[in-house]
Amino acid sequence: MYMERKTLRSTMFSLVGVLVALQASSVRGLQIYTTGNGADSTATPEPGLLLAGGGRDVDSAMRWFRDRVNGGDLVVLRASGSDGYNDYLYHQLPGVRPDSVQTLVIDRRSDAYNGAVLRILERAEGIFIAGGDQADYDAYWRGTPVEDVINEKVAAGTPLGGTSAGLAILGSTAYVARSLSIYSSEALADPYHDYATLEHDFLDVPGLEDLVTDSHFSQRSREGRLAAFTARVLADTPADVARGIGVDEDAALTIDHRGEVTFHGPSNRSATLLRLIDDDLSLTPGQPLTAGPYLEYVLDDGGGFDLDGWRPSGSTGATRTWFAYENGARIDLGNLGDLNFDGVLDAGDLDLLSQTPDHPDGDLNLDGLRDEQDLAFLVRAVMGTELGDANLDGRVDLTDLSTLAFHFDEQDRSWATADFNADGRVDLLDLSILAGGFGFERSAGLPEPSAGLTLLGLMAVSVRRVPG
Repeated sequence: MYMERKTLRSTMFSLVGVLVALQASSVRGLQIYTTGNGADSTATPEPGLLLAGGGRDVDSAMRWFRDRVNGGDLVVLRASGSDGYNDYLYHQLPGVRPDSVQTLVIDRRSDAYNGAVLRILERAEGIFIAGGDQADYDAYWRGTPVEDVINEKVAAGTPLGGTSAGLAILGSTAYVARSLSIYSSEALADPYHDYATLEHDFLDVPGLEDLVTDSHFSQRSREGRLAAFTARVLADTPADVARGIGVDEDAALTIDHRGEVTFHGPSNRSATLLRLIDDDLSLTPGQPLTAGPYLEYVLDDGGGFDLDGWRPSGSTGATRTWFAYENGARIDLGNLGDLNFDGVLDAGDLDLLSQTPDHPDGDLNLDGLRDEQDLAFLVRAVMGTELGDANLDGRVDLTDLSTLAFHFDEQDRSWATADFNADGRVDLLDLSILAGGFGFERSAGLPEPSAGLTLLGLMAVSVRRVPG
């Protein structure tokens, strides 16, 4: 189904420091291609993920991935083809050469129970899933010991990568394409279309939870179907927020152990990172997609991203867009939350939202209501911080507590002076809100319960009343 890089199989190898043996073994029909040292390596790999969009392999991304193997044994998994990656990964890329590259062609379900296959996978210091047809991976690997070993290895820190069909199965929700490939128009017209075959119990990859991936993204106009797939993640699983990643052909993303994403590819390629926040999402089979808002970032050459905090990182940033779908049609939401239209998201927008309950653009979470949930949505989902962050620096800390203490018992105040509930007074209710978020730091997630208890211990010495 999908095209991928296929290098010509080498016909001769020379001895240069190490004997490179290329051999094809047959164990009851199983194809195993080995380049390099067939013995088990003792190398210790570094965790990392490679998400490649298909087409031509990106050397910088493939080298990044191979370097994480740290000279160990790299295993290529596929369900068709042969040894097309062996020479490329062992010989052609510069840098630290792996101890071996072994390709396993698992083209029937019984092979996924084969002891030779499992031993090779268990000894791997890196696993790369080639392109092909993800329906085969679903049919031959899902629910077998091969799936179990991959999950165990990745959980233990073994780097994992995939391209094209191999990318399609890396997310916690996998588009397995069991029928014909679905077009965006079909997925938007009905997210439960017969061709929208998703599985939520395939691979379990740390960092890719509540997430679906797609390849050949821009070249095959797949934004609509990724939006529909992402909505299915939210509707069909316990996820509170769903994410999607689409990678162009000839491009790739690398993700390190901290969740730092780096784009690799030419200037005319990109990757799309999609997030859906919709507490009231309701999908009906046979009905067009109505969902949103979606937050979309587009990374291109040199772009970086913080996957955990879901925001750009580094100096290049990324293009950000808010949109929704109504009856299958995309609606551009502009700079969501910029209620005073000054081009900046700041405390002024929070004050305007709080003080103007009937603001025409105040239903930010698109639930049909204008209430306090819109303020929480603006703070958390749009600004990426937490209630109690008076200076909006992405942290709820002693600086915010100091601001509250300085303005305590004052009236006619604003968000910036710690009137978080917009009742016109800085009081114990605002302190309670701050305590609930105390310890929050962008990318670190929700605060530990002990953080709020620590703050309560500081209240007596931190809060002063302003006379009169």
